[in-house]
Parts: sequence; structure tokens; C-alpha cells
Amino acid sequence: MMNLPTFLYVTQRLWREMKRNHFTLIMLLLLPGFMIFVFFFAFSSVRTAGATTYNIVVINNDRGLAEEIKGVLSSDFNATGLTEETIENGFAVDLIELMNTTTYPGEEIRIFNVYQTEQEKEEEARKLIESREIDGLIVFPKGFSNATMAAVNNAFYIQNGIYIHELINNSILEASGGFLQYTGPPFPTRDNTTVEIVGDNGHLNYQIVEKIVTLFISEYAKELSSLNYPVEITIEPETINVRDYSVFDIILPGMIIFGILTQAGILSAFLSSEIQTPNKTISRLRLSLIQPWEYIVGASTLQLVISPAQIAVLLGMSFILGFQPEGDIIQGFIICWLTTLFTLGLTFVAAAVFTSPDAAGMAIGFGVTPLAFASGAFMDAPKITLIPDSFPTATGALRDFTLWDLLPSTHAISALRSVLLYNFSLIDVIAEIIFLTVLNVLLLAFSIAAYSKRRFTGDI
Repeated sequence: MMNLPTFLYVTQRLWREMKRNHFTLIMLLLLPGFMIFVFFFAFSSVRTAGATTYNIVVINNDRGLAEEIKGVLSSDFNATGLTEETIENGFAVDLIELMNTTTYPGEEIRIFNVYQTEQEKEEEARKLIESREIDGLIVFPKGFSNATMAAVNNAFYIQNGIYIHELINNSILEASGGFLQYTGPPFPTRDNTTVEIVGDNGHLNYQIVEKIVTLFISEYAKELSSLNYPVEITIEPETINVRDYSVFDIILPGMIIFGILTQAGILSAFLSSEIQTPNKTISRLRLSLIQPWEYIVGASTLQLVISPAQIAVLLGMSFILGFQPEGDIIQGFIICWLTTLFTLGLTFVAAAVFTSPDAAGMAIGFGVTPLAFASGAFMDAPKITLIPDSFPTATGALRDFTLWDLLPSTHAISALRSVLLYNFSLIDVIAEIIFLTVLNVLLLAFSIAAYSKRRFTGDI
């Protein structure tokens, strides 16, 4: 019979002890699920989205179309159907007006409240984003009209095999009996500008605004390229994946991470009991040949093996209560499992400091709750910026690196929320995953060193 490594013997022994103490095992597996059940009844009836009007600030830097092109589009030979107002003011003004007046289908509720401002006030607008007084900032670049004209011209060519300015030329030739032709500049055919959409990636409203604005621009160009004017855009909520979120849906990823962290209290109490049991297990282990790392790895292995069942209970209870994730549940599971390393770090810190199981459990119980609040599990924590515009978000934009980003749970909650609610992938949230892993490893190394020194080399 093959001999097991010493740390696996430790895992086996701790598992037997845990099975004898049915209360510990039940609490480990079922308590987080029960907490989610309670929060469901507290928050599921409060809705946060639906036919909502979103507040956005728009900065229009567009310079409009070139004067020569305006002249051609204003002539009798123009076949685009664009109004004089659009030709004169440019496509950005037209699109902004469309965004400000479009309503949800069958309702009189506008999708956007549009507030226009100047480029000089962009910093003020960004501060309004931070305070969440507005849901997003849209910046139209200087060449937006020319870029839109280029997109329309290219799409028209794909559909008809001819550019708009060539069509105008043919119309002039036909009208003049072949004596005259178009001598103006060719219409632009290169689209190389981008509308900037700015917001707080952690804010649900911004996620929705980003999708709607992107859809608006796409549909606007599509309608123009088909020469359908005046443009009318219909925004169906289901086309932009705007679900009727409840507060329960929004805080659920934070609740799942909170549930995982609460296990540290039960585990630390369990490990502390090894000191006060009649057999004084830790004292006997110190007299044996077992190395501190073997005991620690054995205890960690037990939790890492149990944690998938804990996570399954948390996610399973969420599904039973009606939660329907937008993203991949397997990727969410991976994020939860990585958070277990943070739980282990908290466990060994408490077990190193407290010899009483009750004291260890209560310390973690009291500590995890403010930790979850600071990490944004239930609501946004007060923003204390350390490095502005430095941390990459799932959308690729940069956000401020705050004091709370020093907590592994902040990155776990942010990554899990992005994956489950917003359908981002692990690659999209790789910055959060890296920080979560690195901070977990640092805390775990510190806690293991403290536990080893306190329980195996110091006075118990």
C-alpha cells in the first residue's frame, strides 16, 4: 500500500474531526446559502432598471461636413434625402437630437436626458460621473460628420456598387445630356474617428448607457447608408440586454463572495479548537516529526476540496431563487474558487492570534462584514483615490485605483459582477484576476508565517 504524504494524513484527520462535529460541516456548507435566502426576501422586490431614462452629458466637438460637400448635398442632384438642417449642422447634432427624443416602444418615456456642454467642462462632467449624478459622458470627435459620411458612402457602395458622389455625377451627366459632370471633391471613404463613451464601469447604468449609445450609432449609420431619412431608431430593451434587475440581482455577486469569506470564521474556530481539545492536538504535533508546513498544507487542502461544494451551494441557491446570469457560470465559479485563498489567509491569521474557538470565530464574524462593505459587496464604498485613471476595467477603460483595491475581495466582487451580470470573460477581467491572486498569495504567505511561528515555535 502506497504511503500518503504527511500533509494528506493531516487532511484525512481533520476531515474525520469535522465529520464528528456535524455542526461545523453543516455551517460550512449551508450557512452561506441561508444568508442568500434571507437577502432574497429583503431585496428581490426592489427594482432598479426597466424603462429607465438615463442622464448623459454630451460634448460635441464635431466640425460638420466640408463646405464643398455641403454644397453638393444641398443641390437638386442630391439623392440622399438629408435635410438642410442636417447638412448644415452635421451628423452629430442630428444624432444628439435623435438620442434626446427617442422613447421606449409603446411608451412616452425617453431613453436619455441629454445635457450638452463644452469641451472645457469635460473635467466637471467626469466629476459628475464619479458622484453618479450622470450615467455617462459622450464625446463626439471633430471629424464625426466626415467619418459618418465615409461610413455611409462605403455602405452605399457595398449595396449599390457605386459611391454617392459617383451617383451624383451620373445624375448631373444625365440631366445635362452628357455635357456636365461633378467636379467637386470626392466624398470621404475612410472612417477613422471614434465616439468616446466615458463612465464608471462599476455602475450598472453606465453599462446600459454604453450598450444603448453603441447601438444608436450603429443603427444611425445603417439607416443613413440605406438612404432612409428622416432616421427613426427603435430601441427594444431586449436588444441591448437591459434586464429588469432587482437590488438582489445587483448585490448577489457581492453576497456570494461575502458567503465565501464568512467560512473563515468557522474554519478558524475549528483550527483553534485543536489547541484546546483534551488531547491538545497542536501540542502533540509539535512533539512529533511533522513540519509546520505539512500541517498548514493539509488544513488548506481540506478547505480547497470543500470549497467547490460551498460555491455550488451558493450558486445553486441563487438559481433556485430566480437569478439568471448573463455570463458564463463556469468562469464565475473559477473566480469564487480563487477567493477561497483569501478565506484561508483570514483563517490562519485568526487561528494564529486567538486560542479560543469562540474568540476566533467572533473576530472573523465582526471583521468580514465591514470588509465586505468596504469591498462594495452591498453598496459603493466612499471613494478614496490613490492613483487616478490607472486600473484597467473590463471594457478597456481606465478607472481610479482606490484604497479598497488593496483588498482581494474588491477585485473578486468586481470580477464576479462583470462576468455574471455583464457577460464579460475572464480575459476581460484579467487585471482583477491578477490583483486578486497576487493579494491572496501575499496575505496567505503572511498568515502562514504568523500561524507557523505562533503555534509551532512560540508559546501556545
